[in-house]
Amino acid sequence: MTQNQLYYDKKIVHINAWNLLGDRAEANLPVKAVRKLVRSIGNLPIPMDGINNKDLATLLDALADCFDAEMTGDIIGMTTAEGMNIRVFID
Repeated sequence: MTQNQLYYDKKIVHINAWNLLGDRAEANLPVKAVRKLVRSIGNLPIPMDGINNKDLATLLDALADCFDAEMTGDIIGMTTAEGMNIRVFID
């Protein structure tokens, strides 16, 4: 493990979700923990039918690629048809 990777693994993944009704959820986790979680989800017995027409396995692979590239800044930003806003970023 390189010094850069050790430094990157200590960065924080911020997950924020909110809607117009005022409901809000936040999670702040170290990159290292999320990286392990992403790897283990592929081994869990959960349906891989897809989320909003997106294949879950493909989405997890893309997220893992973001970590491998040591990305920072916004990773995911979306608003659902129901008005739920989701933002995932690393700093």
